[in-house]
Amino acid sequence: MNCTCLIVLRLKENSIVIFLFNLLALGAAYGTAKSGCGISAMAVMRPELIMKSIIPVVMAGIIAIYGLVVAALISNDIKAPPAYNLFK
Repeated sequence: MNCTCLIVLRLKENSIVIFLFNLLALGAAYGTAKSGCGISAMAVMRPELIMKSIIPVVMAGIIAIYGLVVAALISNDIKAPPAYNLFK
């Protein structure tokens, strides 16, 4: 997570992108932690279902990667608004 924050911190103009990406990374970390607790409980109660309970952890990681990609796309496409001459 530190490397991705350093990559996003280079984008000094887009502070909202940095804030949203950090929120997304925190959400993915929270999801991974809650899923880890669920996997621990599943391992005690029903050990045969451990592989099925790994899916939420993978999905939380995918959400973090998706957030990094979206943050990079948004930060590269934000430009000053063009001057519209047709709507005077």
